[in-house]
Parts: sequence; C-alpha cells; structure tokens
Amino acid sequence: PIYFYITFLVPAIAFMAASSAMREEMKATTLDYVLTRPIPRPAFLGCKYLSHLACIQLDLLFAFVVVLAVGSFRGVTGLMAVVPQLLVCQVLLATAFTAFGFLCGSLTTRYVVIGLIYGGLIEAGVGQIPTQLSRLSMTHQVRELLVPVVDHAVAAASVVSWLGTIAVLLAFTAFMLTAAATVFSVSEHSGRADP
Repeated sequence: PIYFYITFLVPAIAFMAASSAMREEMKATTLDYVLTRPIPRPAFLGCKYLSHLACIQLDLLFAFVVVLAVGSFRGVTGLMAVVPQLLVCQVLLATAFTAFGFLCGSLTTRYVVIGLIYGGLIEAGVGQIPTQLSRLSMTHQVRELLVPVVDHAVAAASVVSWLGTIAVLLAFTAFMLTAAATVFSVSEHSGRADP
C-alpha cells in the first residue's frame, strides 16, 4: 500500500493537477488578460509553478494524514518512525511530477497521452529493469529509499543515497521547468477574436 500511494497516486495526482492548471492558463480568455501584462513568460510560469506546488503539497499533506490515520487505525507497527522518510519522498515526487505536468500542459491539450506514454515506458518499463538503467525512473529511485521502510530486515538507506536521490529529483524538476518555460515562451497563443 505504501508503494502504491507514494509511487503511483502522488505522482499521478501531481501530474494531472499541474497539467490541467497549465492548460487553464492557455485558454483564450486567460491569455487575453495574462499574457498582455508586462511580465516575462518564464517568470510567469515560475510563479505559477511555485504557487501551484504550494497548493498541491497542502492537498497531498491532507491525503498523507489520512493514510497515516488509516495505518494507525489498522495497527501498523512502527508507522510513526517512518513518517519523515515517507513525507520527504512524497514532497520530492510531487515537486518533480508537478514540473513534468507543467511541461506536458505547455506542449499539448492531450497531456494525459504524454503522461501515459512516459509512465508506461519509463516508470513502469525501464524502472523495472534490474540494471542501472532503472535509475531513469523517478519512482524507482524513491522506491529504493523506501525498501527499508517496508521491509524492516533491510538496512536503512544511507545519507549518500538520500542525497543522490534528492539531487536527481531536483535535477529532473529543473530540467522539466526549463523545458516548460522554453516551450511556453516560444509558443504563439491566440486570444479571443475581437467582435
């Protein structure tokens, strides 16, 4: 259940919410108002990302509390000891997949198709290969950190592996945001036609 929540639900919710929020900004009525203001498009996208990320983190924090409450109610032992690791993993994945959602929302109205292709090829496909190639999957990296949480017989992940995973997820986030800002800056958008 922990893997399903952290490595499937959190990325899916963050991706869908971010993609649809980005598409809302590209509607004709919004474009007429927003893109005529004297703010550079990358700055607009960056501010939009930060505000949206704060909101999605709050939404997911509520879901996290519900998951903890259900786990406590069901008598899961040692749950409170692993709360910090689970919360860090949730925050990292939400940050990364929100950026990915912004990129897909900037690219097309069919962002779900891109998300499904990415999820199928990289997260579910490449992430399951038992080689270093699986490190391309963001959820696989987090899953490796969570192995000691799920299986108490496994030694806890080292500080180096935590820092490495954090660095990779933040690099993924930066790359996706840069690509989204580039696409958003160079794409031509048409507003409402004048009556």
